[in-house]
Amino acid sequence: IAADAADWFESLVLGPNKRLPETWTPLTRGAALEAARLWLNHTASGFGRAQRILSAALAGAGDAPSEWKSAAQAMLVFSLAGQGRRREAAEILGQISAGPPQQLLGMLEGLLSVVAAARPEAKADWARLALEAAELLDRRRGELDPRGQQTLDRLRARALADAGRVGEALNAYARLAKSKIHSRDGDVQEAYARLLSTQGDRASLDAALAKWREVEKGSRPGSRRWFRAKYEVASLHTRLGNPAQAEKMIRLLKVLYPELGGPEMKRQFQDRKSTRLNSSHIPLSRMPSSA
Repeated sequence: IAADAADWFESLVLGPNKRLPETWTPLTRGAALEAARLWLNHTASGFGRAQRILSAALAGAGDAPSEWKSAAQAMLVFSLAGQGRRREAAEILGQISAGPPQQLLGMLEGLLSVVAAARPEAKADWARLALEAAELLDRRRGELDPRGQQTLDRLRARALADAGRVGEALNAYARLAKSKIHSRDGDVQEAYARLLSTQGDRASLDAALAKWREVEKGSRPGSRRWFRAKYEVASLHTRLGNPAQAEKMIRLLKVLYPELGGPEMKRQFQDRKSTRLNSSHIPLSRMPSSA
């Protein structure tokens, strides 16, 4: 199905004559990006197809929006790496890193968005490339304005977590969570709480419980983030050997909010066989950003 969909998007690019367009339009650029995304994320051997259409689209990029270029470059890097062409992938990263740092920051954001949607077997490669981009940019952080540096710090922490370097990611998130700039940033605080929740030791789980309570307190009652925090607090009570407290919390919550935050959250709250809650129901890299 994914291959058929990718073929359809490619047909929008090639037209009835099966040729690449002489002039690329927003439609053909968008179709090329979607075709490549499908080849990379939903087929086992679409790296070459994705690389060819992305290369052609970037060659005719012209005045394409920077967001589109960043996404296309990010996917081109991975399409090359997926074919074992790591030297070429690294060269593209190097070329981008030599350009405006804001462009590399955009590519890093594009890579991390692809990590979030990637197949499990492809996620590790994407994450490593994202972390490589983050490290390249970190060497030039002085060229970014304060806002750009803040974004870099947040993205680098996420890249470390996605790449499986959990200890470093925890340290990075701890620094961010305590900083004046990010102390009230719900996305950062939730990401840190979720990463702590993935650990198995008592100290980390106690810290996760405290952090989720902070997230709950700092969120608007009834918001999606507030319900996620409520769920995670209940989950951690169960994991820490206090299922009665979890049950009490959810019973009270159901009285106050019968719909429990909507169909998805309600299913999660009600899925309590053997009083066990799954604390990792939303992977870190796919964490919703809306409050």
